[in-house]
Amino acid sequence: MKRILLLLLVLLVFGQVAARATDITVSSFATGPVYQQADTVAVLRLYYSDTFVDSNGVVIVGGAVGSSNFFRSITCTLNTSTKIATCPSSGTFTMPSTMDSSKPNVTLTGVLYGGKALATVAQRAVLFTGWKIPATLTSTTFTQLNAYNAARPASGKSPHCGAMTPVLQILSA
Repeated sequence: MKRILLLLLVLLVFGQVAARATDITVSSFATGPVYQQADTVAVLRLYYSDTFVDSNGVVIVGGAVGSSNFFRSITCTLNTSTKIATCPSSGTFTMPSTMDSSKPNVTLTGVLYGGKALATVAQRAVLFTGWKIPATLTSTTFTQLNAYNAARPASGKSPHCGAMTPVLQILSA
């Protein structure tokens, strides 16, 4: 009987943790022509504004934009004639939600880097900044996340906070 109760307790605890974990995957997208003529490598680096604990209990280390303390580096394919980078989803462009974390005011910045080799890339453009990552989406597009963040009040608080519900319903559809 004790074993059954222990098993049920373990299943209950792990079931709640798995249900709370919110990682958002962004589908593949292409950038504008932001790379220099000599670039042959393109990389997107994601920087969180502060260290926090995600809804799965994992510590996510924040870092200043341009530092080596980036959350994730995503190698993108670069069309050397058009200088347009395509960043894949394929499990690499996945990030934890900030909205259900220990610090819901943490934001995410995406910076594009380019160069002749991965070891020598330099900053080319800030693709997005100040993004909050919602807990209500698990798979989305770059355009949808950009729209979500454009509609969000800059302070994160508003007397019209219910206005975000229709935006989230549209993005989830």
